[in-house]
Amino acid sequence: MREARRRNLYSTADARHIVMHEMGELAMHQSVGGDRFSPLERAYQQAEQDFQRVDSAMIQAVVSAYAIRSHSDFVAEVFAALTLGRGALRDDPEIMEAFERFGGDRLLQWTQR
Repeated sequence: MREARRRNLYSTADARHIVMHEMGELAMHQSVGGDRFSPLERAYQQAEQDFQRVDSAMIQAVVSAYAIRSHSDFVAEVFAALTLGRGALRDDPEIMEAFERFGGDRLLQWTQR
């Protein structure tokens, strides 16, 4: 995980990162509902189109390369980062606005340290 973080593949170097990423996706799924999480649903497709208009270079530089794969991976990567100690992301207004807009708004309560 340290090497993956050094290469900016993931948002943390923590050994628990992959588990927290998956927990973030599960929490997002549970909080936004199936129509906003399933790639076959219009709400998901619209969110994904909106996400593609966000500055992917900025997201990759600030969060991770994995975070630009989809809006749900973005939310999961930010969730993992916030829960595993990258609290400084809270100070980035673009990242936090996108996190909340794409499904992380209801997850913030679990990321407070």
